[in-house]
Amino acid sequence: MSIENNLTDHQLALRCTQDLNLYGQLLQDPIIDKLNQQIKAHTEQGPQGTRRQLLSTSVRLGKSMAPSLNRIADECIEKLGVNIPLELYAYNSPNFNAACVKPEEGRLFIMFSSSLLDAFDEAELKFVMGHELGHYIYQHHDIPVGYVLGGKVKAGPALALRLTSWSRYAEISADRAGAFCCGDFNVVGRSLFKLASGVTSGIVHFKLEEFLKQVEAMQLEDAAINNNA
Repeated sequence: MSIENNLTDHQLALRCTQDLNLYGQLLQDPIIDKLNQQIKAHTEQGPQGTRRQLLSTSVRLGKSMAPSLNRIADECIEKLGVNIPLELYAYNSPNFNAACVKPEEGRLFIMFSSSLLDAFDEAELKFVMGHELGHYIYQHHDIPVGYVLGGKVKAGPALALRLTSWSRYAEISADRAGAFCCGDFNVVGRSLFKLASGVTSGIVHFKLEEFLKQVEAMQLEDAAINNNA
């Protein structure tokens, strides 16, 4: 079965083409294939203890404790067509961060830093929630980036470069899933601004047009570097 056949029409439409293409190539890479076989064999020996670790280091946010966050999760799950039990967790950190942990025993886990939950409004959290669910939908966990780029296995520069490129495209796919969930480009821009700058105080007034000008400036710088290469 092809990768595309695992996705619904709207899930496939949201996915970045370069993400999909590089994902397929990386799955066939001998090093990635060997790593995935090792990870699968290790998993088959028993649960990895992901849930136990989360329960011991974070706080589970059930419906009674975090009704708004769970409502946001339910809305994103329905909109993106996700069909797996979901558990939400919060952990103490001054950094804005969220992560979707690879499913274990039929459950998916999403964790949020305390600072992100404190600083993001409901619309922005919907973008973040959709972004993390996007990583699950597009099976980004199947590419063990950390094992290669983290130096746990020996890989040549060509594979490292492809993994780095794919990671950027994978984030675009996840951002599109998040944008689809929140349905507001201003919210998307505001969320990305907070994640990039860490600024939430009233001393800075976010303007989408100004933020997009920075993206355009970055693209021009990249084009100039490529032309001079």
